[in-house]
Amino acid sequence: MHYNPATEKRYDMSVAARIICASGNTPIMANGTLVDRGETQVTVQCDQSAAAITPGAKVVLTFDEGSERWTGVVDDIRSADGGVQIRVVTPNAHAADKRDYPRLHAGLPIQYRISSESEAQQWVDGSTIDEGWQTPDPYMNFSVSGLRFEVHEDVQADQLLLVELRIGEGAESWRTTAKVIRVFEGDDQRSPTAAVSFIHLPEEALSALSELTLQIQDSLL
Repeated sequence: MHYNPATEKRYDMSVAARIICASGNTPIMANGTLVDRGETQVTVQCDQSAAAITPGAKVVLTFDEGSERWTGVVDDIRSADGGVQIRVVTPNAHAADKRDYPRLHAGLPIQYRISSESEAQQWVDGSTIDEGWQTPDPYMNFSVSGLRFEVHEDVQADQLLLVELRIGEGAESWRTTAKVIRVFEGDDQRSPTAAVSFIHLPEEALSALSELTLQIQDSLL
């Protein structure tokens, strides 16, 4: 526990935190742990994935698995303990609320595989399927109902896909299935992309996508 004499409150420094920054061209999402916390500032230790965040950027911090969310501005960022420490000031702390869930852009590490109905059921039931997986660029459009990402040329509309989904590097993965709604042609520089709609999406994955949406929306306000 940590004692902050300015606020006469004690905070558990083992609390996990997540930071979202959508100020640049590519949204940054990094996991970390609480270092210090007061009424108007909070410091979080993150890995090097947060090093691209700059002072003055607007960010959203979440604690306690997303039940608490702070919106603020990066006051200082410095190297520490093999990663970076980020201090956020004048945050607005509030409980997670309900909001519309538009399609947004973020890094979602996934793997996908074209599947039959029987394979999809085996996958949902926990069977291991080793072959045929593809790993697209993680930066994609997403919503709580589906994804749009780069695909191999073999992918066609109405096909069934197995999708292993994660929200952030090193996070828990979920077994999902999705139907290809539409395939968009690529060009010389980019592969085709497919818009897919989730068929099977675990409740925990839905909650994680919902919370990520709220975090990005807050960082854009």
